[in-house]
Amino acid sequence: MDQTPNIWDGFCQLLGKVFYCSAMADKVIKAEEISKLNDLIEEHWQADGKPILASFYSCVNLGFDTEQLWIEIAAEKVVDPGLFSHEMIEKIMKTSYKVAASYASTNKSEIIFISQLRIALQK
Repeated sequence: MDQTPNIWDGFCQLLGKVFYCSAMADKVIKAEEISKLNDLIEEHWQADGKPILASFYSCVNLGFDTEQLWIEIAAEKVVDPGLFSHEMIEKIMKTSYKVAASYASTNKSEIIFISQLRIALQK
């Protein structure tokens, strides 16, 4: 990606929050979800994995509100809408869905979150 480091670092932090909220949609993060996220980061987000995981674990330690996520996505899209290409949105959605589905498939809370995430990313 041809982005300045500060913009891309901020985007990676946002992705960590997205994946945290995906795992937390049902109010509990399970070990399977963390394991799946680690596998997906290694497989699909290689170079950007460390800042994404750092942001994820920061949310685990400090907590993070889903309502704040929608605000941050909207703000990031204003700062650099080019980061949200169709391909990137699909990559984010696939990762989020796989994290949410990694423990006993998806439940109602996770399906609602994934639907809201798609809407927020495509606005």
